Amino acid sequence: MMIENTENYNDTIICIKSKIKKDESKHYMVKNSSDEIEFLHDKVANNRILKENQMTILHFNECLDFFKDGLRFSRVSEIIGFQTHTIRKFLKIATSNDGISLKKAKKVCRNCDQYINYVNYIDFQLIAEHLMFYKSKRTRLHSKTIQNRWEDFINFWNEEVRQYKTDKSNKNIKLSARDIVYKFASLYPNSKCPTISLVYKWLKVNAYNLNSNNEIKLVRKHNKRNKK
Repeated sequence: MMIENTENYNDTIICIKSKIKKDESKHYMVKNSSDEIEFLHDKVANNRILKENQMTILHFNECLDFFKDGLRFSRVSEIIGFQTHTIRKFLKIATSNDGISLKKAKKVCRNCDQYINYVNYIDFQLIAEHLMFYKSKRTRLHSKTIQNRWEDFINFWNEEVRQYKTDKSNKNIKLSARDIVYKFASLYPNSKCPTISLVYKWLKVNAYNLNSNNEIKLVRKHNKRNKK
């Protein structure tokens, strides 16, 4: 969505006020239509398993609506439930490099009463790419593609732990993560089997909702190399 007719600029301009009153406010315009934003949100949701407390495309779009109403970062943060630095980060990611100058138009923003000298474009495609491809341990672990790769092992693991918990004779015995990995590799040689160290990482960050509780022996035996 580009500015072709500046007569209706105030209907589409998003004014984000500076913390310092004497500084100029920054003005933005969204490139994408509502349908495009919904599509990008669904695209990310179908390819990434995001944390419940992680900001999504729709969350950020809601932030922009509040900015359009003249609210500042602190107030938007209170309403949306995300920290200001998270909202600022998304805004920085979404801001494209192809803005437009409106100095000659001499248009005044109705929210800040300042001249709109420059309009930055917000592109939700940039946010979608960030959520889809940014490299973090958390997202790599929760990628649906990777999760499907370990599906057989995850199901086997949870069943082993379930059976262990129902067997009262195992009350004083710790279930070893190492033993489960070796048992799976032995029974299902054609299935993808993770390394023991990778399973420890999963348990540490609670990836894939592996059934563990207190019955799993998480700490490896100390030797000269890993002894603290």
